Amino acid sequence: ADMVDIILLGVCELTPVAVYYYSTVPIDWEDYIARCKLEDKQYLDNIEKRLKSTGLKAHSELLTGKPADAIIDYVNKNPVGLIVMSTHGRSGLSRWVYGSVAEKILNGTSTPVFLVRPH
Repeated sequence: ADMVDIILLGVCELTPVAVYYYSTVPIDWEDYIARCKLEDKQYLDNIEKRLKSTGLKAHSELLTGKPADAIIDYVNKNPVGLIVMSTHGRSGLSRWVYGSVAEKILNGTSTPVFLVRPH
């Protein structure tokens, strides 16, 4: 556990397609981004505290942009030994609409990736 440094990455997507296309009111992007960052930071801070309480070394970082691009850029600038991420495993139309962040990361970096299906 002393050798493992866990980096929790959160990515606040600046232009979420669903919010933009399905909104019936004008979107205040500055407010949206501020809320996104606040919610993501609180989420990451909670996980970080839980990991630290077990004796693990962890810290979190909040990125902005398209999730796959932001993660690939981070990994290319800050080499890591393993990427662990959850994936919904979408296929068909939903994969075409949402894309596959996991697939983009698998193809965009040479770092090993461990995929976990969320509960």
